[in-house]
Amino acid sequence: SSVILALLQTWDPPPFGLSAALALDIVFESLFTIECVLRFVACPKRSLFFRDYNNIMDLLAALPIFFHIAQLSVANHSLGRVDDILLSVVPGLRVLKTLRKFEKFQLLLEAMELA
Repeated sequence: SSVILALLQTWDPPPFGLSAALALDIVFESLFTIECVLRFVACPKRSLFFRDYNNIMDLLAALPIFFHIAQLSVANHSLGRVDDILLSVVPGLRVLKTLRKFEKFQLLLEAMELA
């Protein structure tokens, strides 16, 4: 649903107002961040936590929350080029986060590691 939200915001005119879309993004990214922190806290070997590709993707998917919080402090909710970068990169990161659940994607990652 977070990927769909990001894609819907590319329509002209977007179906959600900027403030509503920003609030929804912050909700999704807050959930991603909480999940990531809880898995880090529960990890038996925290030194190995950052060596796992899935954990790195989860961290990258959670990072935009800081930019979205910064957007709240700007009068027109725009950070210029940062907005364009977020709109381009965030959906891809969220798709990668979702793909980690698929067995075929895991097989592809293993094949890339062995190559």
